Formats: sequence, structure tokens, C-alpha cells
Amino acid sequence: MMITLALAFLAGASQQEPPDTEQADPVSAAAEKPIVVIATPLDEQEEKSVRLGSRVPRKPLFEPYNLRTNTGVAGLTPGSGMDPLSGQNPVIKREITKCVSDRPELGEKAVCYMIAAERNFEDGDFQGGLTVYRFLSSSDEFSPAEQLAAAEKMFAFGEVSEDAALREEALLRMLDSGGLAPAVAQRARRSLVTFALRRGESDLAIARLEDVVAFDQEDAQSFANLAILRRQEGVPEAAEAMRMAIAIREAGGLAAPHSWAEFVATE
Repeated sequence: MMITLALAFLAGASQQEPPDTEQADPVSAAAEKPIVVIATPLDEQEEKSVRLGSRVPRKPLFEPYNLRTNTGVAGLTPGSGMDPLSGQNPVIKREITKCVSDRPELGEKAVCYMIAAERNFEDGDFQGGLTVYRFLSSSDEFSPAEQLAAAEKMFAFGEVSEDAALREEALLRMLDSGGLAPAVAQRARRSLVTFALRRGESDLAIARLEDVVAFDQEDAQSFANLAILRRQEGVPEAAEAMRMAIAIREAGGLAAPHSWAEFVATE
């Protein structure tokens, strides 16, 4: 179920397609923490009985809803129900009673939510499915690995639907999960800089670049990009960032581009 991230880099920002202006602000969307409740597996057979006001255990009225099944999550990948459909299928509320994953880091409850989201996609209820993934990726009920898995699903759907705003939101959620490997997290941060530049949000791009260099003090190119953006926006300490970029290159035995030296000289 691992998702391979198609991360864009700052150097290629000018070649990217225009942003999808019809989408909601991805930064605000990434901060949303919806509340979603679905039926999850019953741990004990006797829990199939419910207690009424008289405290007398009775069988549920709709007994078939509690039948246990072995439902895997192998289909939770792009191209297997996540592709945009006609949206004509009715939305049906279901109770998930047994959820199995081949990934041991994903608990049964989290897998149940992921299956519920996938079924929403299959029914054409894309927003419903995304809401479930947003809940799963932001709720403290779930582990970092489970939050990350949900955000990966959002990123995958953003790729399938060519939704740049959704991909950006998903990257933010992936970082917030704390489940990304350090190298992958750093690529995600650089990609977020690109998203901000594509929307013309230079201030946000600067803030995100500052985040990039805070996690990697040896990233000469990001320091140089930060210097250029700071000067472009009239932000102080532009030359200081470029000097850092030059020092990193020289410390590694590499000559800095002549344009970097000119940048400092024109301070």
C-alpha cells in the first residue's frame, strides 16, 4: 500500500502547469479536523447484544449488520475504485465488521476507516471519502503510521484527479503525521515551496524555504533560493542566506556559481 510520491522541486517550478484556482486553500484545508464515526469490529461475540433502558441484553434489530467478514485493503490503490466516476451511484451507509491489512503498522480500526473511505469513492462520493481520510490523518486516535497512510491515500487521489490543491494538502498532512522518513519529509518540504510559488504566494514560499534549511543546514541550493526570494520581496538578510549557500559549496570543495557571488556583491 505504499505510495510513491511524485514530488516536484523548486528548480522545476517555472515549468509546472498553472495552479487549479477552483480548489479551496490547501493550507486551510490541511488544518481541518473533521469528526467521523463509523461502526468498527465487535471484539467479543457477546457484544452483539445491546443494552436497552431496562438493562436487559437483547439482540440487535438488524442482526446481519454484525456478521464478521474478512475484508482486505488490497484494492486501496489508484486505479481500483479511486478513479473519478460518474457520481451517479447512490451513497449507502455500511457497517464495517472485519478489517484486515497486510501492513502490521495499521490497526484494525484504522483499516476499517480506510475501507469505509474507499467504499465512498466507489459510490462516487469523493468528498465523503476524503472527509474520512481527513479525519483519519488528523485524529489523535490513530498512530503516526496510520495518519500517514490516510494522507498518502489523499495524495494518490489528488494525482488521479489532477488536483494540485489536494496534493498540497496531503503533503502538509503527511508532514504533520510525523510518520515520514527524514529524507522523504525533506523532499515534501521542498515540494511545498514549489506549490506556493506556483500560486504566486512568495511570502509562504519564503517561510517554507526557511523550514527547508532549518532541517538541512547543508542545502546550498535552498539557501540560494531563499536569498533570491528574500531580496525579491524586500525581506532583510537576503545576502546572509546567499553567503551561507556559498560557504556550503566551498566547504564541499565545489565552486559556487558566479551569479551567487554577484548577488552578494550587489548588497
